[in-house]
Amino acid sequence: MRLPWQETSITEDLLLELGSRFGNDIEIVPYTQNAEARTGADWRWEWLFEGEAAWFAMLVQAKKLRPIAANVYGYDFGYPAGQAGRPQVDVLIDYAADNGLAPVYALYNGPRLDIHGQWSCPLLTAERPLMGVGLLDAQIARHQLNFVTDHRRAPQQSVTRWAVPLPCLALCDSWYPCAVWPADPWTPPDLGFPDDTSPDDIAYRAAIAVNLLRLRPTIPQLRELISLPSGVGVHRDLPEAITARLNAGRQGADGDVDADGPAGAVIFHGSEGGRG
Repeated sequence: MRLPWQETSITEDLLLELGSRFGNDIEIVPYTQNAEARTGADWRWEWLFEGEAAWFAMLVQAKKLRPIAANVYGYDFGYPAGQAGRPQVDVLIDYAADNGLAPVYALYNGPRLDIHGQWSCPLLTAERPLMGVGLLDAQIARHQLNFVTDHRRAPQQSVTRWAVPLPCLALCDSWYPCAVWPADPWTPPDLGFPDDTSPDDIAYRAAIAVNLLRLRPTIPQLRELISLPSGVGVHRDLPEAITARLNAGRQGADGDVDADGPAGAVIFHGSEGGRG
């Protein structure tokens, strides 16, 4: 219909879908535009997973697959953010580090996404709808910009082999073979959770999924550059900085909820038994 369909519209559509599906198990908090300006990002989410004994919190920046050159599609990770015009990916990583969050990209894809040769899952058949949303570690996105001529945009062919389709993380308990085939038996990394944390704890599973994003097949240089973090985004109590932003997000400058603000925090609560 020749209408714009940008990251903001897509995310709002997803938030409405999440809210309608999960009801009381999910809380969506809109942010004011002022709160957005302080992060330098044009759109971001905070995804907060409440487990039995700890929280896992990550900062998610949405990027839509778009034309970046003639017959070339990719993602604008280096979009200049804020008045200083720093690459958006740097602002995302630094802000996440300052606030105890794990930085992640949500890649919004469409019919121009080429999945040929990019699918490595041994359990699920490659189907285009499964590639609608992919997750990518922000550190990988940042280093990808070092290997392209245009240090702002990364072609999708160099990114999709790193990204993990969201359904894989949501539906599959065994997707880690798509990473680097760790030795059996596979042992999850130490993420800072109590030793007796249930494997079904929603915060624990989210933390494992995000950490495994860095174990995708890599080129040698990136394998050396990127180290697996320990405890990033894991908190025994919800940090005061996050609580303050949630409260600020609920209230606009005039004391009203800014429902038109271009961002929202999503809080996932574990239900009985620890499953989300």
